[in-house]
Amino acid sequence: MTVAANLSMLFTELPPLERFHAAKVAGFTEVEFLFPYDVGVDAIAEVLAREALSMVLINAPAGNWIDGERGLLADPRQEEAFWSSLETGLAACVTLNCHKLHVLGGCHPLPDWDMITERLSHAADRAAEVGVTLLLEPLNTRDVPGYYLWHQDAAATLIRLVNRPNLKLQMDLYHCQIMEGDLMTKLGRHSDLIGHIQIASVPQRGEPDLGEIRLEALWPLIEAIGCDVALEYHPAGNTGLGLKRLAKVMPFLGLSPARIDAT
Repeated sequence: MTVAANLSMLFTELPPLERFHAAKVAGFTEVEFLFPYDVGVDAIAEVLAREALSMVLINAPAGNWIDGERGLLADPRQEEAFWSSLETGLAACVTLNCHKLHVLGGCHPLPDWDMITERLSHAADRAAEVGVTLLLEPLNTRDVPGYYLWHQDAAATLIRLVNRPNLKLQMDLYHCQIMEGDLMTKLGRHSDLIGHIQIASVPQRGEPDLGEIRLEALWPLIEAIGCDVALEYHPAGNTGLGLKRLAKVMPFLGLSPARIDAT
């Protein structure tokens, strides 16, 4: 199992397109990028090919981020915009040869679950036509107040209701620890539904060797699930220096200190 680098958060001391080369030099073979649209999907596809990197996850467009929109799935007023966002995300997945698309729901404290279930059912069917798996990610109330989905059990219930093989749970250990804790139980309970895992420390969302999460204790469970895992954190300083420390103190991540020195 390889660990991917989230290039929306790592190597931000560099311009977006230069981060891909930095990730390659540091030894990564897989990356994720939250919103590739402003940077340019075609430009990212070119750099992926040049650096021999695989894109494992992107987000569908989430609406007007500056105005506070955090996704469209749960917004009953945004029917046309939701389907447009989905098509844009799926087209980007095809261009980037990426097989997972995170669909954000937005901030709706009293969501219409029947509407969401119906949208997801049709969206998953559409995604299956182009070989893409859709992901749902519970967030936390501290970072995203009012978000429609906060708990792993709620996401799992929704996924089982939709009952499509290409709809999976994106379990971010940072969000889960803040909202629920009990990470071993959550990983075990939802192992059959988890399609992607993201890791960071709590409470700072920094390098995962810090804070309250004991990743070394969770790693056997994560390996048993066997899905993609990504480092999605805000480095405390220079990205390469933080990765070099992680390579030494968390060898199970598979990072190479010698490669990271080259950054």
